[in-house]
Amino acid sequence: MRKDEQKCEKGDLKKNSQKSFKATVKSVKTGNWVIEAIAESKSKDGKPSESYKAVDHVYVILGNVTASVSKTPPTITPSKDRMVITRSDLMNMRPKTHIEAIKLANDYLNETLGSSFVSKHFECLDIRAIPFPDIWEVTYKYRSNGYELDMSVAVDPDMRINKSLSRIIDTPQEIKLSSEDAEAIAAEKGLESPKAGELLLKRRTNRITWVVRTQKEQLEPMEINSYYIDAENGNILGSGRYIPHPPIPEPVPTVIPPTLPPKEKMNESKTGVEEVT
Repeated sequence: MRKDEQKCEKGDLKKNSQKSFKATVKSVKTGNWVIEAIAESKSKDGKPSESYKAVDHVYVILGNVTASVSKTPPTITPSKDRMVITRSDLMNMRPKTHIEAIKLANDYLNETLGSSFVSKHFECLDIRAIPFPDIWEVTYKYRSNGYELDMSVAVDPDMRINKSLSRIIDTPQEIKLSSEDAEAIAAEKGLESPKAGELLLKRRTNRITWVVRTQKEQLEPMEINSYYIDAENGNILGSGRYIPHPPIPEPVPTVIPPTLPPKEKMNESKTGVEEVT
């Protein structure tokens, strides 16, 4: 499928312009196919530049009498004798470069949060390959009203977003509450001497929260010692409780038995009875 490539030579496209291509792809083999389109510029020495390269894919499923085209990879569905997509298919569809993985992560953010919100609040910082559990991790800096928070999107080898390993909000959210606002809310809930610490992304809710902890030193077992407060609307998203550690047992003194005095060395010679005459 990738042998029939159409290339655009240097100088064919002007800045901010577009060009469309039409191609007819024929196949006599049923299965799953990936059509890859690459657009790139060249550096001064004539070599491809990763900084000016974009890759996109179209996924085609060909059956005996039907066919379908999609922008997203097909789901893995079992058939009677084999899987529709094999491991080799997945390896062929995985991101080949960090540019592709970043594009997938950016597309996910734009589709989930809206492109205008993403462009205003997110900056892509870095990407790294994590050998275990074999993902690309694309990191972002989220900014809102002077506050910053690190977030990340995990991309699986099969070109899917791994939501369970991602640390990202799933709905648009602004940081509208200050640390003082969060402390006041916690005080209204009865938390003594509240002190707001860091902003963090709370699991399960995927919301940015203020963590407000009490400065009280003496706490009763299971007494509330912290609140997780939504940084946008002030809702209480969770709380923490003081669980005392079990007391550490005192070390048992080691009893050393008394040392017996050394046995006197017995005389090896025989002892007899003195005969008196």
